Amino acid sequence: MAVFICSRCGAVVESNSTPASTGCPSGSHIWHRVCSSGGVAPKAGTRPFQCKKCGKIVYCSSTPAGSGCPSGGSHIWVRL
Repeated sequence: MAVFICSRCGAVVESNSTPASTGCPSGSHIWHRVCSSGGVAPKAGTRPFQCKKCGKIVYCSSTPAGSGCPSGGSHIWVRL
């Protein structure tokens, strides 16, 4: 499953496709795919990464994409 983060509210979800934009407390979700293979909980073949700016933790098979940090600009991912 892919991992998406909303750049408005910081919600993190797993989904096979881009999630719906409705339901964001800050208006409409603006989803950014940070990894194509991973999750919000540990899975076989994934490693934990945390953004130094927003503090979000995701589990991905490779370094997540930087776009869409809810704290502004790009994520700065650090492998835990």
